[in-house]
Amino acid sequence: MSPAYDYEPGFGDSAPERSNGITHPNPELLSAMTMAQRGAVCRYLARFAELDDAKIIYAYTHVNDLVAKEEARTGSFTAV
Repeated sequence: MSPAYDYEPGFGDSAPERSNGITHPNPELLSAMTMAQRGAVCRYLARFAELDDAKIIYAYTHVNDLVAKEEARTGSFTAV
């Protein structure tokens, strides 16, 4: 039985695993993030028609930068 992860169900509950093991959405990584971080990662990756490893790795490793850019753009400031 798989554990339940606390992330937005709109992103699906499974993703095809790539040959190197990099996937999005990654429930384990997303469950460790705040809602602002999860949203920033998912919105960043949703901009692309096709995902490659570099885009996925960038999103997950630069999550705080993505949140800061969104906050600056929208004028909202949430705790990260």
